[in-house]
Amino acid sequence: MAIIVGMAIELGEAAFWIRVSGRRQPAIGAEALVGAEGVAMTECRPEGQVRVRGERWRAVCLEGADPGDAVVVDGVSGLTLQVRPK
Repeated sequence: MAIIVGMAIELGEAAFWIRVSGRRQPAIGAEALVGAEGVAMTECRPEGQVRVRGERWRAVCLEGADPGDAVVVDGVSGLTLQVRPK
């Protein structure tokens, strides 16, 4: 009986951690930048540069952004970020 109870507890704990770990967003890579906030370093009309998480990136902002404006990353295409004004 003790073995069966122990197995049930282990299976429940494993299921819990599998479910919780599936909710986490990627911590590295281009996917981690989507949704991140940054600042326009140069005029983005439509191309320019932005600073996101301390790194300078090439960016495309169709709505346009001036230096110092807050922007949000909507997508990543290679090494270019698609951003929009915040």
